[in-house]
Amino acid sequence: MSARDYIVTHTGWVAGVFCRAGAVVQLTPEQAAYEHVRPQPVPQPVPRPKRTRRKAKGAS
Repeated sequence: MSARDYIVTHTGWVAGVFCRAGAVVQLTPEQAAYEHVRPQPVPQPVPRPKRTRRKAKGAS
C-alpha cells in the first residue's frame, strides 16, 4: 500500500517521530490505524462556471 497524508491530532510520538498536533505526516493505512491521526481531506476540484454566449453590440 502506498503512503497517504494524515494530520496529527495530538502532540506526541507518531511512528517513532515526535510531532506536534496539526502536523502532516505520511503513513500507510496500516500504520495510521495505531496512531493519533486522521486522514487529510483530498481537495476536490472547483467546477468552472459555464461560459455563455453573448450577443455582440448592435446585433439584432
